[in-house]
Order: sequence, then C-alpha cells, then structure tokens
Amino acid sequence: MPKIKDLLKDVLTKSEYDIWVEPIVEHTSGQTNSAILIVPNIYFKNRISEILKSQNLSAEVIIHKQEDLKTTQQPPSEIKQSLNTKTLQMEKPYSKEKVATSDIVNSKFFTYPITNSRLKYATTEMILNGEEYIIHRGKTTPNLDEEPIGQLDTNHLRILLAIIHTWQDQNCKFLGVTAIVKISFSIREIAKKIEYKISGRTIKWLQQKIEELKKYPITLERKSDGRANSFTFLNELTKQTKEKNTRKSIIVLTLNPILSQQLYERKAILRNKDCYKIKNPTSLKFLLTYDKRIYASQEQFKLSIEDIAEDLELRGTTQNITKAISKVVKNLNGYKLTDNSEISLELAKEGRERYLIVGKREVVPTLPLGMTTEISAIEC
Repeated sequence: MPKIKDLLKDVLTKSEYDIWVEPIVEHTSGQTNSAILIVPNIYFKNRISEILKSQNLSAEVIIHKQEDLKTTQQPPSEIKQSLNTKTLQMEKPYSKEKVATSDIVNSKFFTYPITNSRLKYATTEMILNGEEYIIHRGKTTPNLDEEPIGQLDTNHLRILLAIIHTWQDQNCKFLGVTAIVKISFSIREIAKKIEYKISGRTIKWLQQKIEELKKYPITLERKSDGRANSFTFLNELTKQTKEKNTRKSIIVLTLNPILSQQLYERKAILRNKDCYKIKNPTSLKFLLTYDKRIYASQEQFKLSIEDIAEDLELRGTTQNITKAISKVVKNLNGYKLTDNSEISLELAKEGRERYLIVGKREVVPTLPLGMTTEISAIEC
C-alpha cells in the first residue's frame, strides 16, 4: 500500500507536513498489512487522527514512548532521537534588513501608553480574514465579569518587532518538531535596536515590558458564532542566564504558535526595520493599520479624519485628532515601503471637511557623489 506520509504530502501545506507528518515514523506491519504511525505525543496523535479521518485514510496511531512497542524496525533510541525537538534554521531566512510580522499582528492589539490602565479601552473590534472579531485586551475570556489584568501598548509593539528582527539576525531559528519560532537575545541588544539609552532604569523597564508580552493575554471573539481564542505573544522557554565571562543576561523565548506558523509559512509582512524605531504611537499604529493597503494600491486614496480616528482609536476633539494625524504625516511621509517605493501623505481640505490623501511614490535613486544626471543619461 502507498505510504500514508506520501499521500498526506499531496494534501497538506508544507508547514502542516513538516509539523505534523515529517517527524512521524511510519511502519507497515506485514502480518496485518496495516500502517502504524509512531508519533511523539498525544497532541500529535489527536491531530494526525483528524487528518487521516478527513482524508478517509486508516492507520494505527501510537505514541513512541510506550515501552512495549515492538512493531518498529528502528531501535527505540533512534526513534527518540529523531522525534526530539531540535533547534533548526529556516532554509531561506527572512531578510535581515526588514522585519517580518505575522498577518495577525494588528494595531488594535496595542493601545496608547497614556491610556494603558486596567480598564480603559480594553475592548475593540477588527476584521481578520474577512471575519469580524471583538478584541478583549488583557483578558483570557470574553466574560464580562473578568477584569483585564493590563494592556499592551505601542512600547510593547516596538519591543516585539525588535525581538522578531533579532530572530532574523540569528538566521530564523525554530523548534523542529513544532516549528515554533525560538529567539535568544539580551536586553541590551533590544535597547540598542529601539534606540534607547542603556542604563539600569532602561534595562529594568525593558525586562518588565517583555514579562508583560508573556503575561498579558489577548482574546479574539468571533462575532458570527462567539468562538474565542486567547493568546500571548511570547512564551517562556528558559530562564535568564548569564553569558560566559560577561555581564550580559541572555533570554530564550518562543513566539506564540499561531504567529510562528504564519512566519514559517511566510504569511508575513516584511517591513522596513525602521518601523520599531518609530517612537510616535499614532504613527506606529497608522503604519500597521494602512501599510498593506498602501502597498497594494495602484492609485491614491482618501481617508476621512473620522475614519482614521476610529481605526487608530484616537479620542478627543477634532482639533486634537487632526493635530495627531499631522504628526503622522511628518513622521511617515517619505517612509520607505520597499526599496523602490515610499509612503506619500498629504492633509487636504474641501470646504469644512479635512481628509488625508494617502498613496505611494517611487523612490528617486541617489546618484553617486560627483555624478550628474547628464552623465547618467548618456550612459543609459
């Protein structure tokens, strides 16, 4: 009979195959002519059983830790070695010059630092993959009686982006069996990336923010059926350890499985690494909200001040909101989307209505020092 692993290869994505199938040892018993899949744990067993059922395939799925396992042709030690979680690197790592962020990372997961209280603006809404969701920031369930334990703000976002960029600098390591992104870094490294002056106070502040990225949950509640999914961005893998012969503390973490899988499958947005250096919270939220739309657009489009305020969760008078958007124009007009294009922003007015003209323009190449456009034209 054809190997089940080969059959599944045709119906699964690469990441599904690598995560759920490739670590499995398959054995066909000659006596019963049935396939036996030897998996590393109960989670694999349940997931593979679902896949087999959906494809009308039949096999016995057992866990390799069972001592009485007699069917495999491999010694148990070799099976254990092949199935243990190993640190691997992506075949083609992401660019070190740009920051890969998962599609699911949304600006509405992060509030403004000045409003980062336990209760204020804890709930908002977003559209993800065509579905409407209610976002419960700082809560593990949509339960109205559950009080939020805290919220993530744009400072957390900058740190998260810098941590992901550090992962790219390290050639995109992940845990082989589960394809979970694995990151090791020092606090000083992150402080340098986000351009903070290194001091004892800064180190302590960054440690606190990273702990909050591991602790503060976000719950997505689907409006159509009420189904909810809760996650934190970071998970602790090992405690802080001191690097040999230095004062540097090294932290080793994993990224949430949902986000890890999107990065593994390259369902990600590659942003200029300057994104985590943007200190203005409104500008950073604007970038995460609109850069995909700007990148995909062929022509300029208009955004009303009211729509921007709703998308970016801006509060206050129209005058204050317009002032905040003016800072966005100052910070992001000319911001490079790609090597060949940059964001174009302009505030305009028609009668009493103010709006923002948004688009992109080509980056004008910089000529080498001393070369004129006339010489360049001759060479062309």
